[in-house]
Amino acid sequence: MTPQGESIRLRADGGMRQADLVDALDHVIARSTLANVEVGRENPSPRLWQAICTHLPDWVETLEPVYEPTRTVQRELP
Repeated sequence: MTPQGESIRLRADGGMRQADLVDALDHVIARSTLANVEVGRENPSPRLWQAICTHLPDWVETLEPVYEPTRTVQRELP
């Protein structure tokens, strides 16, 4: 499954709207940014990943395998 699909599944299974997830992540990203990540227009940023690790640690094990490729590409960019 794509990172986008996995995060949408986790959010939906938790009964969360995008705005609820942004609230849970302490507003480190805008709702529109989350929407863009979920549809694949943007890769998840390191700041988003850190917020997930901090505020939603139960999601990390599920999301890490699907987010790892995008995190690796971001680390390699100048």
